[in-house]
Amino acid sequence: MGPLHVLALTCLCVSGLVGSADAAYPCSVIEDCNYDRCANTACTSTNNHCNNGRWDHACRPSADTSLCYGRTADSEDATISWWYGCDEPPLCANGTYSLNGKKFLGDGACKHCLAHSDSPSDSTTCTCNAGFSGPDSDGGTCTQCVAGKYKVVSGSTSCESCPDDSNSPPGSIFRTACVCNAGFSGPDGDGGNCAQCDAGKYKAVIGSTNCESCRADSDSPARSILVTACTCNTGFSGLDGGACTECVAGKYKIAPGNAACSNCLAGQYSTAVGATSDVCQQCPPNSDAPEASDEVVDCSCKVGSSGQDGGACTKCVANSFKADSGDANCFSCPASSNSPEGSAMCKCNAGFSGLHSNSMCTECVSGKYNAIVGNAICDSCPAHSNSPMGSITVTTCTCNMGFSGLDGGQCTGCLAGKYKENIGTASCDVCPEDSDSPRQSTSSTACTCNAGYSGPSGGSPCSACDSGLYQALSGSESCDACEISKYSIARAVTSETSCKSCPLNEMTVSVGSASPDNCDCIEGYSRDCVTTICTVCFMLILFMHTYCIAALCLPNLTSHGLLLSSAVRQCGVIF
Repeated sequence: MGPLHVLALTCLCVSGLVGSADAAYPCSVIEDCNYDRCANTACTSTNNHCNNGRWDHACRPSADTSLCYGRTADSEDATISWWYGCDEPPLCANGTYSLNGKKFLGDGACKHCLAHSDSPSDSTTCTCNAGFSGPDSDGGTCTQCVAGKYKVVSGSTSCESCPDDSNSPPGSIFRTACVCNAGFSGPDGDGGNCAQCDAGKYKAVIGSTNCESCRADSDSPARSILVTACTCNTGFSGLDGGACTECVAGKYKIAPGNAACSNCLAGQYSTAVGATSDVCQQCPPNSDAPEASDEVVDCSCKVGSSGQDGGACTKCVANSFKADSGDANCFSCPASSNSPEGSAMCKCNAGFSGLHSNSMCTECVSGKYNAIVGNAICDSCPAHSNSPMGSITVTTCTCNMGFSGLDGGQCTGCLAGKYKENIGTASCDVCPEDSDSPRQSTSSTACTCNAGYSGPSGGSPCSACDSGLYQALSGSESCDACEISKYSIARAVTSETSCKSCPLNEMTVSVGSASPDNCDCIEGYSRDCVTTICTVCFMLILFMHTYCIAALCLPNLTSHGLLLSSAVRQCGVIF
């Protein structure tokens, strides 16, 4: 720092300065002076030791007569100012500092230390508080000690680390703030004497408290920090950190933890309690036991075997059964069923069926078969075929009458005009000539004579209807005759319309006329000898008989009229 320049409150302007001693700024020109002390001495040329120091106004009055205002000036650019008493400047207070620890005005005034730092009076720097670290400085930053460290004294020393396995909160100022971590135990701040919790113990909180023991029959690794680190030992089961229960007989547990005890498998048993390995034993042959069985008598004879529980079990012999486990005896199979050795049920024989095991077996009815032993139901024969009761194969299904095909295969109905009177593989037979039958006919009697023919059922033989007869329907009925005054020349006629009517004024004597020659003139008419048409006749009485004679036939009369020509027809007789 340069030399001090001091102005007394009673200073007078020196020669060459403009102003008044009572004015606010009595000296208005620059004068080079050097003041070591104010001493109520005016700035004069006799004590001018400024060494090129400059004053902008050497005499500045002050309301406080105990203070003088001064300024250092080692060069023309110096600007550091302060207040002080005329004999000594005041000291900076605790928690403040200045360039020389004194209280000045302006740039030389006392400044407050920054956060987390402090200073005594008359200080030129601030130091970091306990719990904070940083260099001594005139305004530097102090950093809080992080968790796990502490700093007991103020100053620029670094924060110290807590002993192993202990910790402290941020900004700790005492070693005793270092407390043992969870999983460790010891006095606070004891210089590294935090001992880990042994296996089987735990400590969930920080501090000096002791490690706690796990519950009975459980354990934990060293340094455990939670009660849930205590897990049940082998042979025991329970929740982590909770009570542990010993595995009962029929169960075991081979690893520590919260898993449940494992069951002995079905067919095994164990009498051991708290087993730490698989000590389950197999049941005797042909016997079984449920899971977690705890004694040998839990082993009962399996289905299909018989004997005492927990003892030797013998398989049921062939054609016998035992449906339930236990010590019951084997039973013989029902009728029409069988079983191999050691069976739990009997199966119905082929050709029989049953709804469930060991029930009564029912013989397959006609039209069904069962080829497989033990089938619940019988299968139906193919359509239009049949089988005897108790059939065991599909080939016993033979085609019905009226159908033809291979045994066990598809059966096809006989076509119209054919028939089949027997079951089996035979072909359909053809109806006799001039007869027919409907489809799928089952007898020769289904063959009936065709229309225009007549004969017995079976069509053997069928005769064509003679002339003058007809048959409109097929069947065994006789042929119908053409009615009177009609005739039919053709044979095997199928309709009444084939019967032709006689000419006008003619008629037949009877039904079933086979020729127009059977048509004769009706009464009162006679066939004309020339035209052959029946015309009205002349009445001729000969020997008490009346004759109707056509006019053109008269010349043909013989003597006495006894012989008449073929054209003369008798008209009637008079009595």
